[in-house]
Amino acid sequence: MTDSRSFIEIMLAQSTLQQRGHYHGPIDGKPSQSVRQALLGFQKEDGFELTGELDDKLFRRLLELRQEMAYSIADSRGSAGNGKSSLFAQIAECLRRALGTNTA
Repeated sequence: MTDSRSFIEIMLAQSTLQQRGHYHGPIDGKPSQSVRQALLGFQKEDGFELTGELDDKLFRRLLELRQEMAYSIADSRGSAGNGKSSLFAQIAECLRRALGTNTA
């Protein structure tokens, strides 16, 4: 795993990989062998070269998946009116801007 990734980037990867069923360790922002194995599993599933490294292309794909999850949660809670839907919509919008995309 690339040690140059920030604590937050590794946490985001761990969380996304966990939600996708590839990672079962703590969300602690630390590069580890279990994170590397999770990255390899995701790379295999998603058609990436098998490196076990969190490179820019893989990190962008994980961000895209987070954006999709945030929009999905916002949409599913939109009619509930509990205030959480607007938070998820804001997260999705932040990810959209970070990714430079125009739509969900």
